[in-house]
Amino acid sequence: MPQRQRPSEKKRKRRRKRGSLAYALLCVVLIAGAVGLALNLFFKINRIEVTGSTVYPDAALIEASAIHTGDNLFFLNKTQAEGNITADFPYVAQVRLVRKLPGTLVLAVTEREALGMIPYQDGYFLLDGAGTLLERVSTPAAVSFPVVRGVSLLEPAPGQPVTPSETEADRLPSLLTLLTGLRRNDMLALVSEVDAARPHELTLKYGRFTVLLGTSADLDFKLAFLLSASQELADSAQGTIDVSRAAAQNSVSFIPARESAPPVPGGTAAIPPAETNSPAPEDEDETEDG
Repeated sequence: MPQRQRPSEKKRKRRRKRGSLAYALLCVVLIAGAVGLALNLFFKINRIEVTGSTVYPDAALIEASAIHTGDNLFFLNKTQAEGNITADFPYVAQVRLVRKLPGTLVLAVTEREALGMIPYQDGYFLLDGAGTLLERVSTPAAVSFPVVRGVSLLEPAPGQPVTPSETEADRLPSLLTLLTGLRRNDMLALVSEVDAARPHELTLKYGRFTVLLGTSADLDFKLAFLLSASQELADSAQGTIDVSRAAAQNSVSFIPARESAPPVPGGTAAIPPAETNSPAPEDEDETEDG
C-alpha cells in the first residue's frame, strides 16, 4: 500500500500553490498598471474637432463638453460630455465622441432640422419632425417654414417637446407626419401654412392654392398629385385643389376661386395626374376618408 504523505509535505504544496496564485495576481496588477500609465502618458488630447454642426460655433460645443486639450483620450466621461451638449443646444439631436489616435477627439454632431413654426404670443417657435421645439423667433421673415395652425403651445421652451392641450393631443401626430412628408418631397419652401385643427381634414396653403389633403394616409401619393395638378393649371388660376380622394379616384379636383374663371361649366375640374414615380397605394374602401 502507498504510504500516506506526511502533513508537512501537504503544507508545502499548499504554500507553493498560494505563492503561484499571488505571483499571477501581482503580474496582472503590474501589467494593468503599466497599461494605465502608458495610456495616461501617451494618449493626451492635443486636438478637438467638431463635425456635423452648422448652427452652433465649434468653440461653443467644445466648451460645453467640458473636455480640454491635455485630458486623457481614454479616461473621458463620455456620457456627461454628450449630455452637456444636448442639454445646452436644442438643435443638437445627438453627439458622439470619436477617438482618433494618437491624440485627436472628434465631436460628431447630428442636428435637428426645423420644419415648421408655431405661433406663440408675439413670435413663433420652430419645431422639428419629432416635435421638439428648437428656438423662438420674433418674425418669420428670416425663415421659410410653414406656419402651423391648429396646435397651440403650453409653457414652451427650446429643447423640449411640444406639449399640446388634451383637446389637441390627437392633432400632433398628423401634423408631424405632414411636415416630414413635405420635407421628404422637397415641398417645405412652397408651403406657407399647414392646418391640423382637424386631423382627418388637413389643409395647407400651397402658393396661390388652398389644398385639401384629408388624412395623412398616402401622403406621398397625394403630394405627387398636388405637384402635377398645380403644373397643369394656368398661371393665373387660383382656388382649391382637393387631393383627399386621390388614392381612391386616381385624380384630383380643382375648385376655382370666385374671381377666377371656372375651367369647366360646373366650376369644378377633375385633373388627372401626369406621370409620377410615386407608387399607387393599395385599393382602399371608397367610404373612408383619404
